[in-house]
Amino acid sequence: MSAEPTGEDSDEALVSAILEAEHEARLAELIRSPEQVEALLEQNALRLDFDLVLDLSGGLATLGSHDTAQLVAVSAFAEGDVKLMAAGKLALGWIELSRGRHRKALEEADGAVALANPDLDVVAEAAYLRGVILESRGKRAQAAAEYEKAAGWPRPRSAGLAALSLAEMLTDAGDDERAVQVLAVAFECGVAHVVPQAALQLALIRDRLGDVEGSIPLYREAMESGVPSAAPRAAFHLGEILLGAGDAEGARDALETAYATGDPEFTPKAAVNLGIIYMEANRVREAFACFETATGSPDRNVAALGHCYVGVVLADTDAVAAERHLRAAMKQGDRQVKEMASNVLRQLRQR
Repeated sequence: MSAEPTGEDSDEALVSAILEAEHEARLAELIRSPEQVEALLEQNALRLDFDLVLDLSGGLATLGSHDTAQLVAVSAFAEGDVKLMAAGKLALGWIELSRGRHRKALEEADGAVALANPDLDVVAEAAYLRGVILESRGKRAQAAAEYEKAAGWPRPRSAGLAALSLAEMLTDAGDDERAVQVLAVAFECGVAHVVPQAALQLALIRDRLGDVEGSIPLYREAMESGVPSAAPRAAFHLGEILLGAGDAEGARDALETAYATGDPEFTPKAAVNLGIIYMEANRVREAFACFETATGSPDRNVAALGHCYVGVVLADTDAVAAERHLRAAMKQGDRQVKEMASNVLRQLRQR
């Protein structure tokens, strides 16, 4: 039988959670401010460690700040510590991957292992990086093997991330049962930005298999995390579920959360349903803003819906603009959207 947690254990866990949250917030701030990172490096005021080199350079590269990301990697070499130098090579591997240079990225990953083997942190991170590189090259079987290696080692960060990637591959292949098993590793890793992504993946699986009730708390967990790779999508899907269940208030809250993230995919998607909710509540100005946002979606059909609803709102005040938007909806929407836009346009002409 396991012992009950003591008050001291609870205090230590609370302090640890607070420190982790502060670290994540500080990391996010640095990733958004490449100039600040460069200034801190120049002043030798940024205390680099293995994880910080990877997280900071990776985040910067993802947002397109490749030069600053490379500066972080190069700074790791200057420290003279073998493990930090290996982190620098891994960071360069991620940067090369973001530039589409797969062969060079693999060379950096292998170089990190050669430099610091048998350090488990380096070996595990290199396996995860190789998996991402191989998957991006379409070598899925080899990628899965690398993910399985990384997921099996006791390094929470690489194990959790590798489990997420492997679970997604398994889901794409139709093996939901195995995917759920693999996601357990991601949940158990305890890494702040990994667990919400695992919750989202599991919610999507349950939702697709018809366990809508089981998906709701997982969507909510991912949404409330605020993690950019999980929260917007989770909020959007939760909003759709609640809207379908007749919970207009809950749906509005979830869709407003998705809308506020500014996510390029899920903000416009949420905007359509949120706009409809606002229209039903006679909040026309807010509805119009939502529909305008939807017109900028990279998804042609979502953009078409946005144009269609903009046309509906403008029909009573600006017939010329309304017709322009309705024609745009008819041009790029699917059959259902085209029919809806055509019907509104026909009514507009009959006035």
